[in-house]
Amino acid sequence: MKIMRLLSLVFIVAFSMIVVTACNSDKPATTEEPTEKQDPVTEKKEPEKEEPTLKPLVVAIEAEPTSLDPHNATDTNSATVQSVMLEGLLAFDESMNLVKMLATDYSFNDSATEITFDLREGVTFHDGTPFNAEVVKVNLDFVRDRDNGMARASFFSFIDEVIVNNDYSVTVRSKEPNSAMASYLAHSAAAFKSIDEVNKKIENPEYNADRNPVGTGPFKFLEWRDSAHVKVVPFDNYWNEEGKAKVESITFKPVVEASTRVNMLKTGEVDIVFPLPTLIADEFESDANIDVFTGSSTDAFYVGINVSLDKYQDVRVRKAMNHAVNKDALIALVLDGYGQVLNSAIAPAVYGYDPQAIYEYDQDQAKTLLDEAGVGEGFDAVLWTRNSTEFLTVAENVAI
Repeated sequence: MKIMRLLSLVFIVAFSMIVVTACNSDKPATTEEPTEKQDPVTEKKEPEKEEPTLKPLVVAIEAEPTSLDPHNATDTNSATVQSVMLEGLLAFDESMNLVKMLATDYSFNDSATEITFDLREGVTFHDGTPFNAEVVKVNLDFVRDRDNGMARASFFSFIDEVIVNNDYSVTVRSKEPNSAMASYLAHSAAAFKSIDEVNKKIENPEYNADRNPVGTGPFKFLEWRDSAHVKVVPFDNYWNEEGKAKVESITFKPVVEASTRVNMLKTGEVDIVFPLPTLIADEFESDANIDVFTGSSTDAFYVGINVSLDKYQDVRVRKAMNHAVNKDALIALVLDGYGQVLNSAIAPAVYGYDPQAIYEYDQDQAKTLLDEAGVGEGFDAVLWTRNSTEFLTVAENVAI
């Protein structure tokens, strides 16, 4: 039972006017014919141009990050905050196309078992240490080693070996042909920390890497105050001149209740709301002081079923559950039409998307399947969900 959310990556930006005042030079004084005594001539200097004043940016997100360690975080809010501090070899643009970050080029071998990256030179981490091929190897070897207990270990289980070719060339070898390796290495979990930071965790497994992100991004970590905010400030030595910070700081505030996030935007307490509840998106479209950004998402709502429990092992029960949910009604209720019924395990924007037949809403068919499975009277179930407005609404309205 899956619903794709088309408006997951929604930002609402409340623009404050940044006024840059230039100093105007005075009009030249009118001069008279010189007399016998003449005042000394003073050279008139051009006024110095004032640099635009950077302003702080405040972002309301739907929950507190679980970790600022890319190796150990699996939630969107963590990835959002990490993204301004940490970078990987590749990234995705807004259209889900691969773009180069710390890699300047990459290529596969003929059998798609190896991908070789040429690395960007002159990049430094926030602690002043250099980025190079050894950094790539140390990070990937650490996160994929299950003994290190990182949440993302299984994500990198496709890797067989990481080979340093020279200081600025590295090859990732997979256990079998894998044409999706580039996409894996564009994921937020594949961002790099400095070797010194990784070594701290290796030498002391109790070291709290979740609270000490050291990356190569345009912002560096300043502080994390529990349940209040995470704050980052510009990194002056960022490698990409065009991508340097344009704000004084970014403060990420966790605000679980969607209506509270919106009210904070209206009162000017925050500049960005992420995500915006889709049910009120249209309300802001006519506001000249607010921009609403929408785009295709990789997110999906779904009910994951624990098939290790006896009651879910019969495929007819699982099919009945799928037929019992009115997905179109849920889209109208929760997403205000900004979505579609998902016809694959992944969203259309994701690499490898392959559309399949949809389980249509059919309560009679659901009842028939349950009768055939011997559970026509139904059974009790426990449903866990995220503590956010949209997920709670879905959970409350899944009629099975």
